[in-house]
Amino acid sequence: MTSKLLRCLSALVLATLCLAAHAAPGASQTAWRLLDYIAVDYPEAVSNGEVVNEFEYAEMLEFSTSAGELIGELEPTPAREGVLEQVLGLRAAIEARQDPARVGALARQAAAALLAAYPMPLAPASTPDLERGAHLYQQLCASCHGATGGGDGPASVGLDPPAIDFTDAGRARERSVFALYQVIEQGLEGTSMASYAGLPEDDRWALSFHVGQYAFPEAEVERGQALWEADPVLRARFPDLAALTQVTPAALAAEMGGADAGALTAFLRRHPDAVA
Repeated sequence: MTSKLLRCLSALVLATLCLAAHAAPGASQTAWRLLDYIAVDYPEAVSNGEVVNEFEYAEMLEFSTSAGELIGELEPTPAREGVLEQVLGLRAAIEARQDPARVGALARQAAAALLAAYPMPLAPASTPDLERGAHLYQQLCASCHGATGGGDGPASVGLDPPAIDFTDAGRARERSVFALYQVIEQGLEGTSMASYAGLPEDDRWALSFHVGQYAFPEAEVERGQALWEADPVLRARFPDLAALTQVTPAALAAEMGGADAGALTAFLRRHPDAVA
């Protein structure tokens, strides 16, 4: 084998290893995603102290266990033990089939503690290119999720579980842009949702902002813009893109009412440049 060929093979192996390292999410990112899914999906599993969907409930138990195992793999610090304790409390609440509001709050608290203990990138380095996001969606996502995000693309037929309907307002209210980014980067085990970690980071953020628009109609943008421009306290609520990517519409609704939160979300997810 010639030295030139050996060099080529070595370069190929190195590139493959680098790509794999880039594509593999860290344990903290994966644990955060699992906690977020518990917060969003637990109401589909339990209602009034009873299991209403055995598959979803089993998934909640599995996700809480996996999150704890992943956190246990992280660098040992006093903060890690605190996060683990919160996840164990979450697992106990799921086993006790506690109220969805309680379990959701515990999952959010554990996810926030995880972010504080093991920081990770929370926002794009610059304003996302939303035209690029729209193009990527039609190219990569519309076949399953539908041209307008309704989960009704031609490739969605027969999928189990079905493709997510991004226009589902109830579910969308519980998802931040950061949460959407994590799923786009990591994919979702047990579903047809593949990882897009191979996309450039800017493209993943652009796609996340685009997907996050579907449940918040264009017709609400003008009112959301008026709220934004009229209220300096509201603008101070979002000093940077990280504040925007982290907030859920449900959290905003608790601060300013559901209708106004929906309108503001419709505006800011289409115009993140207003924050940047």
